[in-house]
Amino acid sequence: MAELILKADFAVVAGGSITWERYCLGLPVIIIAVADNQVQIAEDLAKKGIDYYLGQYFDIDPRLITSCIHQIISNKQRLKSASIFAQKFTDGFGVSKVYCVIKSS
Repeated sequence: MAELILKADFAVVAGGSITWERYCLGLPVIIIAVADNQVQIAEDLAKKGIDYYLGQYFDIDPRLITSCIHQIISNKQRLKSASIFAQKFTDGFGVSKVYCVIKSS
């Protein structure tokens, strides 16, 4: 997955656990939630200016996705800034931290 993320400038994804991997690698996205538990985090991350949150999948018109993609590719500076900010949002040592907690328990 990391190889694909590194090759991309942005992606269209569902919310979820991939968020932290792609932030570590600097990939801003368009989020379309596919589960209720993804909504709040998608809304919060969009407010930070990294991702675009379009809503839940059953409410999305394909024209909205197309419009958002055009908006993203027409503002490369914002895309670059979002990528840099995403990388600063996480330190990339999450697995090691979880391992240490489990090992010390």
